Amino acid sequence: MPNGPIRLHVAMAGYIPFDTTLTPSAGQHVILDGIRLVEPESPVLTILSDPANANVTVNGSSVGVTPLTDFPIETLVSPGSPVAIEVRLAGFEPVDTLIRMEEVGDLTLSFSLDRSPTTRPEPPVSQQGTIILNAYPSGSIILDDVSRSSGSYAVTPGTHTVRCGGENLRSEKTITVTASGSQTLNCYFESLINVSTRWEEQRTGIAPAASVRIDGVFKTSGPFSEAFDPGAYRVEADFLSHQPYEVVGGQYIVKAEDGRILSDQRFTGSAYTVNVKPNFDKETHLISFFVREKASGGF
Repeated sequence: MPNGPIRLHVAMAGYIPFDTTLTPSAGQHVILDGIRLVEPESPVLTILSDPANANVTVNGSSVGVTPLTDFPIETLVSPGSPVAIEVRLAGFEPVDTLIRMEEVGDLTLSFSLDRSPTTRPEPPVSQQGTIILNAYPSGSIILDDVSRSSGSYAVTPGTHTVRCGGENLRSEKTITVTASGSQTLNCYFESLINVSTRWEEQRTGIAPAASVRIDGVFKTSGPFSEAFDPGAYRVEADFLSHQPYEVVGGQYIVKAEDGRILSDQRFTGSAYTVNVKPNFDKETHLISFFVREKASGGF
């Protein structure tokens, strides 16, 4: 090893390089032990706005409202990819920007939102109305394009749009609020699916219990009831091959908590797909599979 300072550089893809300078004396043996390369911290994004409570969208996905602090941008964006940021607040001009996180590391963006030219100034509190939002058990509620949690919100008199759920599975309602008036909306993010059997013919007695499967997974033999999150579920009912019964269609009913029938239809076959979505009514999905005895020699 030559005399004089020696610069040591240790590098590995995906880790922060290690650099040091050694000055060994003539004939000296130098052993470096315990060099530990560390991974770089993922860049985080902080977004502020004036006024606050603006909805923030990153590459088309809603990620929260301002102030949005220490958001791990790599959960939505691959390192080095463009990051499209949108800031929206009802009554104000939208703001869009495009960045690359790898170029700047951690980043704080602050936006001053300009009121839309057609927007009237907020009326005095005494002339405002109130919208009360409740999510059961939890979920995303959008009030006039702004993401909200359960709570009470002061609004201008007039019509307002409330959405339960995201873009693909959602329910939407327009309500009218008067000055000093109040409206309460409940958003339900799960529904019961009840499954039972009954005889196809008009006959007395209890129909035999069939095996119930949801998306191919066996649940029970007999009546079935369970709460499900939003989504599509294939509900099936059948009997073992040695049993002298078969399923020949059924009836599907959607019932609101107050007893109103929201949907009533018949279907054929031994399966039916139930679509559960966020709703303003607390719904129960009732499936009654029709059962009959197999014809002689059918088992």
